[in-house]
Amino acid sequence: MTLIERDSDGVAHVVALSGGHDSSALSFLLKEREPRPYNYLCTPTGDELPPMFEHWLNLGQLLGKRLIPIMAGTLDSIVADEGMLPNFRARFCTRRLKIEPYRKFLFEQTAIGPIVSYVGLRADEEGRAGGAYDDIPGVTMRFPLREWGMGENEVQATLKRFARGVTTSASVNGGSFGTITRSAPPKRLNGKRRRDTPSEHRAVMLGQFPSRICSQRSPAGASRHLASTA
Repeated sequence: MTLIERDSDGVAHVVALSGGHDSSALSFLLKEREPRPYNYLCTPTGDELPPMFEHWLNLGQLLGKRLIPIMAGTLDSIVADEGMLPNFRARFCTRRLKIEPYRKFLFEQTAIGPIVSYVGLRADEEGRAGGAYDDIPGVTMRFPLREWGMGENEVQATLKRFARGVTTSASVNGGSFGTITRSAPPKRLNGKRRRDTPSEHRAVMLGQFPSRICSQRSPAGASRHLASTA
């Protein structure tokens, strides 16, 4: 079980930090406005590009504590398990690589003591749901950006104030805070389209050759990579 820090009352304060603009701004503001021993968690897929790990490392340095990677497999392993690549009819990636591992982590930690889980949903996206895990006994959810009435403009101002000079995940991901992948022309062999293996398919989407795909493709690898800020 991952060991995390707790406050003097035995409460664990866990911040879901993807590296996007909302969760990053939330982490900086919590440290400033409500100082306490926070635990910053990310949920790598194992197939991030190296700049994404560098971005997480930079955030850990600014926050004074390394990010803790929570993983339960990789994109390769769940593609093999499901027997298909994820698509609009089978959206299993987020559920299996992010939601379920995070839920499992919270459930295990409640055996030690109560948890407050912080999620960066803004006040100007009231219709957006997500990150609600208070159905787990012992878990309390907080959405501080909404509590503070903060929208996109306030988030961007916060990032300019705290993270000046630090690469954001927007530039890491090659676009606005979203997917790392981008479109690429289909491969052809002897003038015909050929079927890519899952790894080759992602390599084409990432604009990389397979040998250049991020090597941190396991929970242990991700932990080692992020541990340099410990």
